[in-house]
Amino acid sequence: MFHLNLKPFDLSGTSSPAFQTPGTDGKMIQSLLEYYETASGTRSKSNAILYHLQPFPPNTRGYLYFHVEENKPPITGELRFRICGNPWHFEQGHDLRGRNPWETWNISLFRLARIKQYAGIYHLIRRERLVPADVLSDIQKLPMLEKTSAVLYDIGQPFVIDLSVQDVRFTLMHPKYTAFCCLRQLFCDRPRKIHPYTGKAQVRMVLSALPEDAGQPALLMQYLKFLTPVECIVPNYDFRIKKPEVGEFLMKKTNKGQNDVYKHWKYVVKDHDTDTMIARFIGINS
Repeated sequence: MFHLNLKPFDLSGTSSPAFQTPGTDGKMIQSLLEYYETASGTRSKSNAILYHLQPFPPNTRGYLYFHVEENKPPITGELRFRICGNPWHFEQGHDLRGRNPWETWNISLFRLARIKQYAGIYHLIRRERLVPADVLSDIQKLPMLEKTSAVLYDIGQPFVIDLSVQDVRFTLMHPKYTAFCCLRQLFCDRPRKIHPYTGKAQVRMVLSALPEDAGQPALLMQYLKFLTPVECIVPNYDFRIKKPEVGEFLMKKTNKGQNDVYKHWKYVVKDHDTDTMIARFIGINS
């Protein structure tokens, strides 16, 4: 981890605090931080959803720092905020949480590098050489990311899903390329057009070792942890989508009839542009 400076900040109650950073030409470069935003319940004249910035919570006093997990590549770096009284008590402090209690508030290196409102902080990262110059150069060449998509730097990286939503989206990010994945109607019981479960779960993608997938690479989804209660909301449901259990894989009944059996849901990696990038990301040939 790298402290961006030793000056404490008190963000309590602010919605968009500004930070000034001296540039190489002596001029100040501004950065604007945000906690998170929620839908305001109103729409613009063009019918776009309007969002409202939530203020930082009380007692948000501490230090901005740049963090890279041990043994992870530089592209995984992110800005965090450590709540503590002074820099000498940094290790005894704790990171600011995000919208949900299981989330750490952060701004990814990708966003710091690509979004203008973080220009001052990005300048500090470059000036202090916290990230190799070639990595920053590669990031500038990547396409912009879908805002609602989880970003995975490793195929087995855990991420959070909502079992009641229509689609599950994530982006695989490599320093040289990205691959966007949308798993449509993943938890929808399609014959009945219902979503039988509610709750949020931490999951991961797993390269299938099933015998039937030996000739065609496929990804499975495994439940790692339930972050909110996972409940079936359909009375007398016949569990065509198997009830989620920690450690188990997503299973579905795919045929009709009394002899129906559960089978692993799988994403088969086929031979087209997106799947070629996925195969490249996980180190296999599709």
